Amino acid sequence: MKSRIIIAVLLTSALSLCPGCVTKKVKSLVRSLKNDNGYKMPTDSSLEIEPNDTKTPVHKTTNEEMKNEAAELQNANGLRACQKSDYHTALSCFQQAVRLSPEVAEYRNNLGRTWYWLGEYDLALQELKAALALAQDNVSILSNIGDTYRQKGDYAEAVKAYHNALEIKPDFARLHYELGNLFLKQNEMDKAEYRLNKAIMLDGGYNRAILARVILYHLTDRDLLAWEDVKTLQSRNFDIRPDLKNAILEKIEKSKNQDRFRPAH
Repeated sequence: MKSRIIIAVLLTSALSLCPGCVTKKVKSLVRSLKNDNGYKMPTDSSLEIEPNDTKTPVHKTTNEEMKNEAAELQNANGLRACQKSDYHTALSCFQQAVRLSPEVAEYRNNLGRTWYWLGEYDLALQELKAALALAQDNVSILSNIGDTYRQKGDYAEAVKAYHNALEIKPDFARLHYELGNLFLKQNEMDKAEYRLNKAIMLDGGYNRAILARVILYHLTDRDLLAWEDVKTLQSRNFDIRPDLKNAILEKIEKSKNQDRFRPAH
């Protein structure tokens, strides 16, 4: 009430200083201001500041996010080092990535594969199996486990890993080749031929698979078929051991001679 009277008096005094500006309408407005019991001047405490919705909220990076980003960076550095065949640098990068984010299967797979390239097969299997526990249907991890067992000479475990991978990705030509090669080493010729033919069917340019089939044909006395594959590889400028080619040609010549002297019935 007191503040309303003071404001009205001040306004009236200001207007009286300029008589020419004062009109009845203004005086009436001042009087009504005095008598308006509902009037209330706003004070600082009655003002509300509206939040500025146009401002973008600041995202605070958590420690976990920072660790994940650092792990991704180390993994990327490791992959670049692998491309340069700098496996010791790659090893250090992947180890740091795993240390920062041990739950990421990709980092453990990359670390295991690097141990493989360094010839540390037991350490490789340790990381690869940890990766597989995190991603059980990962074909890359399964094939890496198969490769590592193969290098260790544990063919049974290698075959098992390759089979598991092929159940997930049956058109993986390299794994058919790897199986064919393993069966060839174990003198399981029927299984070897099936797998090598499958690899070549899936990838007609798979020269290593064709070479393995040359050896299989040669070992099973089908040297004419072997020689057809040899000619295919030669047309692609693929190197073949001279002793293998000579052995095939000798058997073909020997077979021709036997046919020549075979008595007619």
